[in-house]
Amino acid sequence: MYRIAYAAAAAVAGVASASPVVDQEYAPVDAVPVEATQASWGLTQSFKQSSSTTITGAGFLLGSWNVPQVTVTIGLYASAANARDNANALATATISAPHSSWAEVFWGEVAVTPGATYFLNIRSDSTIRVLGTLDSSALDPYLDGQAYVGTSAKAWDFAFRTYTLTAVPAPAAAGLGGLGLCTVACRRRRA
Repeated sequence: MYRIAYAAAAAVAGVASASPVVDQEYAPVDAVPVEATQASWGLTQSFKQSSSTTITGAGFLLGSWNVPQVTVTIGLYASAANARDNANALATATISAPHSSWAEVFWGEVAVTPGATYFLNIRSDSTIRVLGTLDSSALDPYLDGQAYVGTSAKAWDFAFRTYTLTAVPAPAAAGLGGLGLCTVACRRRRA
């Protein structure tokens, strides 16, 4: 009987769902408005992917502007040229977000290579202001990327985030796992 309970607990111990968590984040303590644009090329930030093998969303920190709400599209790209030209996106999503907040979007899992450089692009039909910091910032430099406006590399970095998924165990699976551990403990105690 104990073996049956233990086997059932082990078989059911699985993942019920996944929840997005911040993977990469550059949110400098001295963030200031570094670029405002309504250019069709948008604004691009390169970054190096950490050890995670998927990206499920991204965001940019918007600064204040003269309109309360703005609609933006954020895309993930494998090259700066594709990001600039809005071509061959690995993923894109659009959201309406208030200024002076994070504009964050989510999409399905996109497979990426850890340590490789990727590019996030934000664009809008309206003027947007994105916060960031100069590369020379002594408070909080970002060393694994570069900001671009069109084709021009800039001497700053935009404040950005990327998301990945983390497994969330099902409550029933966790309960059965606990039951399995109790069963093993009881079995050892009797032996």
